[in-house]
Amino acid sequence: MKLFYRTKGAGSPFVILHGLYGMSDNWMSIVRKMEGEYKFILPDLRNHGRSEFSDDHTYEAMVGDLLDLLDELKLEKVVLLGHSMGGKVAMRFALKYPERISKLIVVDIAPKNYSNSTNFGTETANHANIIKILMSHSLTDISNRDDIDALFAKDLPDPVLRSFLLKNIERNKDGSFSWQINLPVLHKSLTGILDGFTDVEGESFADVLFVRGDLSPYIHPDDLFYIKKYFPNAELVTIKNAGHWVHVQQPSILINTIRFFLS
Repeated sequence: MKLFYRTKGAGSPFVILHGLYGMSDNWMSIVRKMEGEYKFILPDLRNHGRSEFSDDHTYEAMVGDLLDLLDELKLEKVVLLGHSMGGKVAMRFALKYPERISKLIVVDIAPKNYSNSTNFGTETANHANIIKILMSHSLTDISNRDDIDALFAKDLPDPVLRSFLLKNIERNKDGSFSWQINLPVLHKSLTGILDGFTDVEGESFADVLFVRGDLSPYIHPDDLFYIKKYFPNAELVTIKNAGHWVHVQQPSILINTIRFFLS
């Protein structure tokens, strides 16, 4: 599948993969502050943003998409950063194609199962409920974004989360609104998206940085034991006063952490 992507900056190639419900511009505030140091490539993952929609939304497929993109751009080796779902894609890519990675950065996700049936699922976002809410409201006859926000405000009372999710709604040429994420397929594929690494073998000895927000439940400090099963050289850094969206809540600290790791 051919992915839509953005590029910015100059220097060694640095690929950033967004998370579930995200798109390629989610990390632009970070990129703008580092564009003099690296050439950034920011794709929309399949079923997100301007990339193609598909009935297949597996990590195997997304790893294949990334490989095709690197081959298309003739990039032999890159720094790879992934956040949340994009972090799982990045980890799996690094394990399958270690020769294509110079360094790996994984932001606020671990190689474990996040479904509601696990001990971890109840602590993190209820994605099944979120997607059900997004699918439950019709965008027909909506004339402006204020009305869209009001439509979802009762079911999604957190304004920060609501703003992030509704960023995926675009206005069409005829004035109507539509989703830029393939909600039915993401809903159908949610078990696989939240799954751990039970189907993954091997390990990568690349330099790997895991970053967690101290207010986020996605990575516990003791997860480092499980992380090192796949990435023996991994180190875990905790950023204070940050939740799951570390790059939004503590951008300067995250940038300094990335710079120190890559240096």
